[in-house]
Amino acid sequence: MDPDKIRNVALLGHSHDGKTSLAEAMLYAGGTVDRLGRPDAGNTTFDFEPEEIKRKISIGTAIAHLTWREHKINLLDTPGFQDFTGDVCGALRAAEGALLVVGASTGVIVGTELAWQQLRARNLPTLIVVNKMDKENADYWKVVDAFKEFSPRPVSIQAPIGHEAGFKGVVDLLTRKAYEFETQGRAKEVPVPGELAAEVESRRSPLVEAAAETDDTLLEKYLESGELSGAEVTSALAKGVAAGAIVPVLCTAAGKSLGIGTLLDAIVALLPSPRIRRPRGCCARGHRRRRVRAPTSRPSSGPLGCRAPQAFVVFGIRYSLARSRFMQKLRLDS
Repeated sequence: MDPDKIRNVALLGHSHDGKTSLAEAMLYAGGTVDRLGRPDAGNTTFDFEPEEIKRKISIGTAIAHLTWREHKINLLDTPGFQDFTGDVCGALRAAEGALLVVGASTGVIVGTELAWQQLRARNLPTLIVVNKMDKENADYWKVVDAFKEFSPRPVSIQAPIGHEAGFKGVVDLLTRKAYEFETQGRAKEVPVPGELAAEVESRRSPLVEAAAETDDTLLEKYLESGELSGAEVTSALAKGVAAGAIVPVLCTAAGKSLGIGTLLDAIVALLPSPRIRRPRGCCARGHRRRRVRAPTSRPSSGPLGCRAPQAFVVFGIRYSLARSRFMQKLRLDS
């Protein structure tokens, strides 16, 4: 498969912010599974170990893939509990991009901050996903504002239509188009609600400014005309995300499979492929980084097919052995 059409994406965040539910909803939207599994029901694709089903949490990193718009997206669902942070490090070595999942009600908490530190230590291209928008006290803009002290400061590329039980769609700030959610993660284009028109324009300005700052020519054009086209903003945004200079923010409600299609579109459009960004060394803060090069002499016989990065294959082997030993010990301790 063409490496330009592959995305290796790790999911990080605080425990119970919906990482596994989000990964499951993406598999469902991509047609990999024909039902939407739920962690509390013990029937997800990712939490398959008996102890994970019993405790209703992720204990190790799980891997699955889907196809979206002719792109293969490999998902690495990492555990949120800090006891298993080693699995997070291993997943980040195999990924070229990440989703930092944040609860719309809980906001930025300790697990979120620790995950952010791991991502920034590796300068890994990141999308922030504000999940559980359908829950009580969900406040998207409050969560976005909570990141204002972070560097680089995340910028929203969507404006939600409704919140809590009324969450039903998003406005794409790049194109000024509105989308209302349908079944299986899909969305249909609808007119922008009149009450959101002014907010869309005010929220779009920081996004366009951040995109313009990635290129001197675009910045000059923006300063002269005060506007950039949607294509120019998208292209500049992808370049800024790949460089780790821009962190876009989106919203979803994974439990109801809302906003999943627009998230997958963003993964394909904004996160880099293995050809653009190859995996590097350990993500731990303060540790020395080293580059891991993909083999060039012959194709890999690993599970990802032709010329798969060595880090991904080695990670899979080490992960399986370590996970088996840990599960055996956990059963004995129980």
